[in-house]
Amino acid sequence: MKKLIQILIVCGIFVVIEEIASGDPYQELLNAQGVESTLKIKKRIEEVEKLILPLAEQGNLKGIRRMGNIVYLKEKLKEDGVPKNYEKSLEWMKLLAGGENNADDYYVIGTLYHFTLYNIPEAIKWYRYAAKYGHAKAKKKLDALKNKIEVIQDRGYLICVRKMECQSKKSFRSWVEDTYKKMDIEYENVKEHIKNNNWGQVFKISKPLAEKNHAKSQYALAYTYLTGQGVEKDFEEALFWFRLSAEQGYSRAQYKLGLIFKQEDKIINSKKWLGRAAEQGNEKAKQYLAEMKQ
Repeated sequence: MKKLIQILIVCGIFVVIEEIASGDPYQELLNAQGVESTLKIKKRIEEVEKLILPLAEQGNLKGIRRMGNIVYLKEKLKEDGVPKNYEKSLEWMKLLAGGENNADDYYVIGTLYHFTLYNIPEAIKWYRYAAKYGHAKAKKKLDALKNKIEVIQDRGYLICVRKMECQSKKSFRSWVEDTYKKMDIEYENVKEHIKNNNWGQVFKISKPLAEKNHAKSQYALAYTYLTGQGVEKDFEEALFWFRLSAEQGYSRAQYKLGLIFKQEDKIINSKKWLGRAAEQGNEKAKQYLAEMKQ
């Protein structure tokens, strides 16, 4: 158990605990790791949760942060084979998000997505929030995730192995192909809703597919954020998803990125993405590149 807590702290799952007075049940719970049995720890968690939950529900920041940690530990200690719902921990931690003083919390949310839910796009988003406010560890994580697609594939391979669905890189490739075929079928529903201008459904269906790294769905999701159709307009989110789609080689996303950078007078970036789209035969991209040379 002691080793488990050490791993959690290394991964960044637990936020830095403030100085706590002796006799604090929460601190006693942390100190009990590696000393008491799992059963006793679970009972301690229940007792501490009853004490902290009212504070957290009243908006007490320390209470909210502790609830996020407790819920995570509670799920982690579930027996093998029992579904673990780490989203509950995320719900608490996200209540803390909201400014420069919350860089540590942004980072913790990123690590939850990264190491627990294996959702690399979301991990990158939260690491960026933390890095924006100078969080050094978040910057290192972003540097390590520069080649996002390879990281996503490597993480997907680990998930595949854990699920006992493949044992080798070759079988993983087959697993990926099957997975993408299934997502392509689901994406047909997205296309149908686009035709019918049903953007709420476009957002609802494309988001989980985009998070699984489906390039066309990432493009569709980015478009909803860009235009504010089906979801509140958010340019940063749109740019994030267009980039992920473009980096996978989807020419429409590459073309759109090129246009966005052109409008922002970022000519080098614009030429880069328009050029990639043009290489794949995108005629509009070729036309823009020709105009930019004049």
